[in-house]
Amino acid sequence: MSAQQKKNGGWFFNKNIIDEINSVPEEVIGNEEEGKVTQLPERHPSKEAEEIAELKRLIFEKEQSFMEYKKETALEKQRLVKENENFKQNILRNGEEKTQNRRQIQDLEAEARRNREEIKRLKNNEEFERIKTEMDQLREENLSLKTSLEQFRTLEGELQDAQQQYHELVVKQKGEESEHRDTIQQLEKQLEKETISLHEKEKELIQINQLIQEKDQAIQEKETVIQHLLEEQRDQSIEGEVVSELQRQLMAIQKENEQLKQEASHSQQEIGEVLISARKQANRMIEKAKLDAKRILEQSEEEIQIIQDRAKEISFEVDESRQAILGIYDELKTRVDHLADGNAIEEEKERYDYSKVSLLQRKDS
Repeated sequence: MSAQQKKNGGWFFNKNIIDEINSVPEEVIGNEEEGKVTQLPERHPSKEAEEIAELKRLIFEKEQSFMEYKKETALEKQRLVKENENFKQNILRNGEEKTQNRRQIQDLEAEARRNREEIKRLKNNEEFERIKTEMDQLREENLSLKTSLEQFRTLEGELQDAQQQYHELVVKQKGEESEHRDTIQQLEKQLEKETISLHEKEKELIQINQLIQEKDQAIQEKETVIQHLLEEQRDQSIEGEVVSELQRQLMAIQKENEQLKQEASHSQQEIGEVLISARKQANRMIEKAKLDAKRILEQSEEEIQIIQDRAKEISFEVDESRQAILGIYDELKTRVDHLADGNAIEEEKERYDYSKVSLLQRKDS
């Protein structure tokens, strides 16, 4: 049996004793205390003595039990008083701790408020500095964007100039090609004229040759006649004057024939020189025209290629500039939208919100 059970059992036992004592008449108890015995109704002496002895025994046991109960009660009271004092002290300590905790919570709340105000002030300063820095960056990037736009416009102007030069060069090339075609046509016409003149000279030479042949034939006929007359002169007596006249005519014809041969030779030589000169001149002019056309064509192609390369380069630079400008514009727009959006700043401030701490402290209190 445990101590608590013993205590409970003793308590019920003492309670029974107390009930028995209370059931004893007060007169009997009062007489015993005064050393007097109240006369009881007459009974048998031995039986009465036994009852008295038993009653005394019971009273003594009850007194012992009562004294034990009083002792236990006193001890229990002392224990309860001690526990009550300990409980009061614990209550006082808990009250002091609670008060101290409340003060600490109040101090923490005040410090948290100060920290929130300080963080808000620092955050506002940091946000101002950050916005100022971003605005400076935006100004610099805006200047860079303006510079890029100027470069872009310059490149567009250069591209237009290159396209205009290309167009002018193409027109010039077409004009020079037309001029060379005209020059070649003129040379061809001149060559055709020289060819016609040469054909005419050749016709004249043919006519001279025919005339020479006719003269040769006439000379041969005259010589034949003279020879025939000389033979007849041997056979017959012919006058010398006739023979002399025939010889003179023969010599004149021979002389004329010789002149015609010289003219024919001169004409052939002249025709040959003219033909050679005309061919050389025509060949030179045609060759020069071809070389000039080739040179101009090559120069035009080189210039066109240079202009095309420059145009491609400028077009590539324009595309790069356009992409760079679009990228800077998008970045600027994003930053401006971000600065204009107050939710971003509120989200940053919420990171340093200590309201939840105060709520927890109030719950603990």
